[in-house]
Amino acid sequence: MDSDSSSESAGQDALANAPSASAPPSRQRRRWLVAIACALLALAAGIAYRMLWPSPAVSYVTMPVTTGSVTRTVTATGGVNPVLTIVVGSYVSGVIRELHCDFNTRVEKGQVCAKIDPRPHQAAVDDANVSESDISSIREGNKASFSV
Repeated sequence: MDSDSSSESAGQDALANAPSASAPPSRQRRRWLVAIACALLALAAGIAYRMLWPSPAVSYVTMPVTTGSVTRTVTATGGVNPVLTIVVGSYVSGVIRELHCDFNTRVEKGQVCAKIDPRPHQAAVDDANVSESDISSIREGNKASFSV
C-alpha cells in the first residue's frame, strides 16, 4: 500500500502545482494590464494632441466663371533651334539696301526679299562700256594709220 499511497500523493502534488485553466498566471495578467494601459495612454495622447493642436481650416478661393483670353508664356533656359534650316544663296553679293523678309517669314516663289545696292555693279558695267568705246576708238585710230 505504500507504493499506492506514494503514487497517489505524487499525483496530488502535481495537480496542486499545475496552473488551473480558469485563472491566468500572474505574469500573463500583468502583461495584459500593461498592454491595455499602453493602449489607453496612446489613445489619451492622440485625443490631447487633436484638442491642443487642431488642424487648420481648409479654405478655397473661388471665382465666377467668365469668358476670357488665354495667354501662353514660356519660361525656359537654353537655346532655341529651328526645325528646318534652308541655306539661301544669291548670284550677286553686295550691301543690302532694302530688306523685306525676316527670320521665319513665309515667302512665295518670285517674292523679293532683299534689294542690293546697285552702285558697285553699275560702276563695273560703266567701266565695261568705257573700255568698249576705247577699243572702238583705238580700232578707228589703227585703221587710219594703216590706210595711209
